[in-house]
This record gives sequence, C-alpha cells and structure tokens, in this order.
Amino acid sequence: MLPKGHRPQLDGIRAIAVMMVASYHWHHMVAFGAVMPMGSLGVGVFFVLSGYLITGILLSVADRATATGASRLRATRSFAARRVLRLLPAFVLYVVVITAFGFHGDIDGWFYYVFYLSNFRLNALGSWPDGVSHLWSLSVEEQFYVIAPFATLFLRRSALKKAILGTIALIVIGRYSVNDGWAAIMPPWAFLGLLVGCWLALEAYEDHVDGSWPRMASFASSWPFLLLGYISIGILGTQIDLPSFIGKTNFLLAHVTMAALVWRGVVGFGGFGGAALNSRLMQSIGRVSYGAYLWHFFARELRVRHLQDIPELPMALDFVLLFAITVALAQLSYHLCERWFMVLKDRYPYLPATSRTNCQTNDDHATANDELAKV
Repeated sequence: MLPKGHRPQLDGIRAIAVMMVASYHWHHMVAFGAVMPMGSLGVGVFFVLSGYLITGILLSVADRATATGASRLRATRSFAARRVLRLLPAFVLYVVVITAFGFHGDIDGWFYYVFYLSNFRLNALGSWPDGVSHLWSLSVEEQFYVIAPFATLFLRRSALKKAILGTIALIVIGRYSVNDGWAAIMPPWAFLGLLVGCWLALEAYEDHVDGSWPRMASFASSWPFLLLGYISIGILGTQIDLPSFIGKTNFLLAHVTMAALVWRGVVGFGGFGGAALNSRLMQSIGRVSYGAYLWHFFARELRVRHLQDIPELPMALDFVLLFAITVALAQLSYHLCERWFMVLKDRYPYLPATSRTNCQTNDDHATANDELAKV
C-alpha cells in the first residue's frame, strides 16, 4: 500500500497545476522568463501525479490478487471500465457543449477527439485548434493506460521496475535525436511524465513495505535545489546559442523537478506551503481539477465572445474572473454529469467481494486513490 499520510496535499498540487495550464492558455504566461511555458509544466505535473496514483492502485490490486488467487485479467477489465466511467461522460459533455456554442475549432476531426487520438490529429494538422487543442494530454493518458495495467498487474515487480527505468532511459536518449517539435505530444515521448510517476509509485510502495521510507523522503527534501538547477539551465539557454540542446535538457530536468515536487507532496509540505495546499479552497479546486482542465478553454471563449461588456481588466483580475468561471463550470459538470456515472464504478470492483473481504488491504483505499486520479 502507498503511504497515505499527506496525500491530501496532492489535491492542492493538482489545483496549482490547473492554474498553471490556464495561466498560459489565457495570458501566455511562462516560467522564469522564456524558459518553459507554464502550460507544459502544469501538464507535466498532472502526468506525474496520474502515473503515481494509478500505479499505486494497480500495485495494491496486484498484491491482493496474489494473496487471494483472484483473476488479474478481471482487474484489468475493471480498471478500463472505471476509467471510462470517470473520464468519458464529462469529456463528451464538453465536446458537445463547445460544438453547440461554435467554439470547436476542428469539427472535421471529431473522430480523433472522441476516441482519444487528438494528439495524432494535432500532429497531422501542425496547429492548435480552438477549444480542443488541450485535449491532447487526455489522449496521451488514455493511450498510456491501454498498456500500463497489463504491465503492472502481470509483470514481476523486478521486471516492472526494469521496464519502467529502461523505457525512461530510451525516451531521454531519444529526445536528443528527435528534432520534431510535435514529438512532445506523441508516444512514446509524451509518456515520460507518466512513467516517472509510475517509478515514484513503485519506489514508494517498496520503501513503505521494507521500512526504508527516509530514503525517498530525503529525495523529496532536495526539490528546491532541483528547481534551482532547472532555472539555471533555462537562464543558460538564453545566453548561449544552443537553443535545441538547452530546450531538450530543460524539458528533461523539468521532469525531475516535477517528480520531486509531487513526491514532496506525498511526504508532506510543512509551514505556509503545507497550510496553503491543505486549505479548503485548494482542496476544492483540486477535487474538480479534471473538469477545470476541460472547461478552462470554454471560459476563455465565453469571455471573449459573449462577455464583451465587461471592461478589460488587469491580468491578475482577469485571471481571477476566468478562473472563477472555470471552477463554476467544473462544479456544474461534476454535480450534473460526472457524479452520476461515478457511482456506477462500484459495479466494477477490481477483485471479487470475497477476495476483498479476505485481504488485509482495504478496497476503499484503492477507491479513494482512484478518485484522485482525475487527469
């Protein structure tokens, strides 16, 4: 079982991630000068979080299946069904609404968006259509989770770790040989953040079981230094004529920083940072972050096309207005659509009731984790 002491802080980190994505799409905000778009960092955090949380669920299920002799293939089918029930209804609702409002910038490519292939569509177009361009990250996740459950549930733990680290190494090496700027949204390059999250979950799971928890805690405590290194690489990239090399190095270093940030959330931030992440506001935003990610583009178009009477505001106030609209839309999506399908997830337990009853690990813990894996 993954440690659960400070996991509520991950909802706060998710809230920050969706704000980062929105700030870039609304106001083209970048991090540290022109080093890295805030949107890329936010999506990367989402990927690492998703890989961490869902891998934790699957590792727990795999151990319970071993202990009870339950079918791992059944668990794989249940995983797919639960993912569909959690993600697809809100996704379809969003596509229907933006189409009805005329905000869909690529009607001809509807097939790609509905079937989670939008990253392939954007790569073919070579552009970012209004209203749907951000859906590429959801496509990447679903493509990754076609493979991940089988690897996690059926491979031995040592083989799984080697597969994850080997794939990460190949992606890192490959990033320096691929010059296509669209590679970042295509498999396997786009899987990097998810794989990093998978590795974190595997390390956390083993450390928590064998008592070597301080080893990972010390890694997390070093994240400010990793962030400083990331900023330094970015500054260096603005001073010397190696934009491609520096950009790719910065991309990879950013993933290390994001991994440390997520892990620090697991270990637990203290002081003001911990209090902020645990605040009711950040927790409530984090719980609807999937909907907020979907609807933040709609909020922008609504502001531009239908709320012209509102005078132009300073950037900070405009962000607050747009984010308030986004969160309101996300809450409506959750209460009017998502939660009605989420209750159906109980029909697809990972293991039979007898297996869950006879096992020491509580299935409610897995269900709670599954609710966290929203993006």
